[in-house]
Parts: sequence; structure tokens; C-alpha cells
Amino acid sequence: SGKVGIGTTSPSTKLHIKDASNNVDLRIETDKVNGNAQVQYLNDARQYNAGINNVDAWGVYDATAAETRFTINSSGNVGIGTSTLGAGAKLNVVSGSASYTAQFSRHDADDGLFLHSEAEATHYNWLISTQDNVDRGFEITPSAGDRKAHV
Repeated sequence: SGKVGIGTTSPSTKLHIKDASNNVDLRIETDKVNGNAQVQYLNDARQYNAGINNVDAWGVYDATAAETRFTINSSGNVGIGTSTLGAGAKLNVVSGSASYTAQFSRHDADDGLFLHSEAEATHYNWLISTQDNVDRGFEITPSAGDRKAHV
């Protein structure tokens, strides 16, 4: 049948690993300094590599386009569209095109995006949401609350 079973005599896929009473882990390991420990996913049109890369971060690499799509470094910082994560930023989103860098949306509600920055003694909070009184407008409200920008 061309199928391999570990812990089962009736594998249902090309590789089937089963343990009836314990958790199951699949381990891919290298001792090479700055080596990759990744799984390659291929179909007729694309190849993606996912796993630990040569800078000790976990990521998804689009081998077909030769582009990094997603990265999480050892500090837990996340990069989308980049493997170079800015100092101190928990999330870095980089767009390689003229389209949006990021889009956050919720189809069934009119609440918005909340941004928070904590810099020494000053806290900055911004709520970007739909504006109730203006059709197709939005409101940006800073933490002071008494100043608003309506567009």
C-alpha cells in the first residue's frame, strides 16, 4: 500500500504515527551550528519550509518566491513579511508592495482597533473605530479623551 505505520498495523496515510496511551511527538533535529530543522511542504506549484531556521527563529519561508512570510524569534517577537525584527517591537509587519501593510477588521461589529504604547511616564492609547455620526467616517481618540480627530 506504500504506507508506513508506527504504533499501528493499519496506517491511513503515507506516514501514520499512533500511540494509544501517550502524547505523540515528531522530532526533527540537527546539531549543525546555525542549521535548519524544518519540514518542507510542496505541491505542484509551491514550496514552503516551516521550522527553526539558521538564525534560531521559527518561521515559514516561501521557497518558491524566496521570501520569509512569518517569523517568531526566541524573545517571542513576531514578524510578518520579514525575518528582521525591530528592536523592542513585539510585532513587525512589512509589506513589499503598495497595498496595505496590515488590515484588521471585524465584519459583524463596529468596534475598532485599539493601540497602546507605554513610554516611561506617559501612556498613549488610541482607539480607531467607526464614527457614529458620520456615514463611512471614522474616529481616532487619543488617551486624553478631550481631543478627537473625525474624518
